[in-house]
Amino acid sequence: MCDFEADSLCSWQNVQQGDDFDWIRYRSSTPTDDTGPDFDHTLKNDKGARMF
Repeated sequence: MCDFEADSLCSWQNVQQGDDFDWIRYRSSTPTDDTGPDFDHTLKNDKGARMF
């Protein structure tokens, strides 16, 4: 069992070569308007962490 509240990517990983982006663990709203969830599914509020 894993969630993104701990400072971890769980079983996810960032490939260092050959991809266009890396996963970022993010709290609060996303930096772009009208994207991302309104709240975190673990904490049920906007303070929870998510991967972006």
